Amino acid sequence: MSRLILAEQAVAPSTPSAGKVAIYADNTATPLAKFLDDSGVNRTLLDGTTVVSQITNKDFDATTTTISDVGATSKAVKFALSGMTASVVLTFSSSQTTTQTLTFPNIAGASILITDTLAQTITGVKTMTNPTTAAGTNLVASATFTAGTILDTPVAGAWEKDSLVFYSTPIANARGLSPSVMFAIVPAAGFSLLTTSGVQSCFPTTSDIWTLNAATSYFFEGAYYITHSTTSCTTAMAFLAAASLTITSMAYGVSSVINAANGAPAAPVSTWVNQLATTVVTATSTVGWAITFAGIIRVNAGGTLTPQINFSAATTAPVMAANSFIRFTPLGTNVIEHIGNVA
Repeated sequence: MSRLILAEQAVAPSTPSAGKVAIYADNTATPLAKFLDDSGVNRTLLDGTTVVSQITNKDFDATTTTISDVGATSKAVKFALSGMTASVVLTFSSSQTTTQTLTFPNIAGASILITDTLAQTITGVKTMTNPTTAAGTNLVASATFTAGTILDTPVAGAWEKDSLVFYSTPIANARGLSPSVMFAIVPAAGFSLLTTSGVQSCFPTTSDIWTLNAATSYFFEGAYYITHSTTSCTTAMAFLAAASLTITSMAYGVSSVINAANGAPAAPVSTWVNQLATTVVTATSTVGWAITFAGIIRVNAGGTLTPQINFSAATTAPVMAANSFIRFTPLGTNVIEHIGNVA
């Protein structure tokens, strides 16, 4: 077996001739392997005093890489990797059994850990202090949750998402729905309705047809204020299912009052509805109606749903007043019965 054994010496050798270097063992302070180039510059090749200084498998470009001592048990590494044409794996502290810390220094302008535009995957439990996401764009969201299986035992502070909805758990075992509310509001000018009898949309064409997801339950509620004149009639509510939408069930309660806006309180009438089809929900009036409703709809096959009304007779100048609204909130599967700390 070949080996090179150097005797330690306290004095550096003479500067070698051009094109040559001298390698020697220096023992003036600590055992160091050094080399002396032909310009008289003396460099440490290897520090044998600590394990951390014994560097192996070093295969970096010397013009972009420096490794220096920070202390007896740590190293500072400066490197640059650019222009790569093949995949490169850079591993810090591989196969360690003790806590490891990777510290990135402050960089002029901003400290950026990942600079490319590809998707990144970070696995394992990570603790982040005051994290801030980048601003979203019209093509990329600021942050995205991937749908998965929610925890068997809700943990305080958890945010989760399954294939249908978001959840949050403010305290242990008290998971709740984090609602994502969809809504439509009649604009300030109001929405002129058809004067004829028969079903018609409650909202302008830009906000009247809702696409609902398959196998999903929705909470829905709204408030309509409808004015008209001359002809006495009733108003019915209905929901048009289209684009293959079917439901397993629905139910909603309705209350209506015949009154002018800002008028004195009047006695309401109410009813309970469990169908999509036209159902009369008001008394006869020549003035107008304030209608409020709330309920649950359980969707089987997904498709579209259009909220509708139906006058019992042709009337004059009917208008769905400004700020009348309806909203839908997905609750989970179409068989969900409860969520939260309840038994």
